[in-house]
Amino acid sequence: MGSGKTTVGRIAARQLGWRFIDIDRVVRRRSGMAVDRIFRERGEGAFRRLESRALAEAARGRDQVVATGGGAAGLRANVAAMRASGLVVWLNVSFVRAARRIQKQGAARRPLAPRGPREPLKRLFASRLELYRKAAHWSVPAGGAAPSRIAARIVRRMEREAAR
Repeated sequence: MGSGKTTVGRIAARQLGWRFIDIDRVVRRRSGMAVDRIFRERGEGAFRRLESRALAEAARGRDQVVATGGGAAGLRANVAAMRASGLVVWLNVSFVRAARRIQKQGAARRPLAPRGPREPLKRLFASRLELYRKAAHWSVPAGGAAPSRIAARIVRRMEREAAR
């Protein structure tokens, strides 16, 4: 959450000439509800089921960049689908930077981002770090660089991997 997955993913897809898929957007379109509304009215479990279905379907595609939700790596089936379908890149960002981005976007767009004290958000962030480490094939620092530079770094690495 707040790492820049959608922004960087969209740019990387454009640089590669591939399709971009944002799993949260797929869930919103299919359910007819905003993510925060799904959480509020149906609960996190319902959202995770919708997310997993969308991710499993996306994992069957080719020549695409997929931006998952921040909690998608919490389910083994999601991680297995991601890793089997291509390279999984973790946009590694500090808590402080992620929290700033989340606050700037507004908590309404982030149903698991509590309003008020940062401590619950910090615990959520810390609890996900090991999940990301295990899910990703490699990590890319996503701190102070411009999203276009981060995307270019990912694309170069993908091209090197493909050339092997």
